[in-house]
Amino acid sequence: MGRYVARRLLQMIPVFIGTTAIIFALTLAIGGDPVQNLYGERPVPDSVRIALTQQYHLDEPWYVQYGYYLSGLVQGDFGQSLAGRPIADMILESWPHTVRLALIALIVEATIGIAAGLMAGLKRGSFVDNLVLLSTLSVISIPIFVIGNFAQIFIGVKWGLLPVANVIDGWQSYLMPGIVLGSVSLAYIARLTRASVAENLRTDYVRTAKAKGLPQSRIFSVHVLRNSLIPVVTYLGVDIGTLMGGAMVTERIFNVPGVGFNVFKATQIEDGPVLVGFVSMLVLVYLFASLLVDLLYAVLDPRIRYV
Repeated sequence: MGRYVARRLLQMIPVFIGTTAIIFALTLAIGGDPVQNLYGERPVPDSVRIALTQQYHLDEPWYVQYGYYLSGLVQGDFGQSLAGRPIADMILESWPHTVRLALIALIVEATIGIAAGLMAGLKRGSFVDNLVLLSTLSVISIPIFVIGNFAQIFIGVKWGLLPVANVIDGWQSYLMPGIVLGSVSLAYIARLTRASVAENLRTDYVRTAKAKGLPQSRIFSVHVLRNSLIPVVTYLGVDIGTLMGGAMVTERIFNVPGVGFNVFKATQIEDGPVLVGFVSMLVLVYLFASLLVDLLYAVLDPRIRYV
């Protein structure tokens, strides 16, 4: 296991470098004048333009700029935004908001999605199964910003159950955006769990366990549930990174100053250093989430061994 983890960590290095290099190049390929975007419609003083161009090496090729960025990143320096603010401070301020949001979304989608999928898979063709299929299909078909606006209008304004926006009420402020963020993934997890359970119920080892007279509870917990959760865990692992980066729309709707909110603002003003810095953190989240999922495979399925 230790050798496998060490090998995976070494494999992350070229993946991280290649991914961030592509993101860096694409950010510069957007075009436009980031210095002018920083000033809006006002004229940019020549002294400021020259200073920013030299500081961020804007007059050099993208691979040279990326080299400077990577050398600073190795030293723990994410650089500065075009406005002169340290990007590391921006990450430290915004990351807790997105982590809380993603944690609530992950709990909601994992608990409700798996429970609904298990009930539908164990009772295929029943009213519960049809209800789960219909409700999840409806959620998948509706854009996330529509779900967010409806939640604000009914749950927040008309019923007054939860805060509508901002994070002024602590964890309670994250409940509505967290549920909205996890709603689409919840639907996918429910359908994935249903299909996996239905497939495992028809396998030979389950029929053999029934023929041996094993209790239904043991057949379900040992032979059906654990094997059915393998694809679900895979989806949840990938979805951790998606929740971190995909919270852009949700954070904009609910005015949550998290990672997605800052990425959106950086994209608007073409602040390349901020955009690359935040996306680099998201790449690390994806990589370590993928490693965690691979390690959980051995816990769920004893047949899996890592060497």
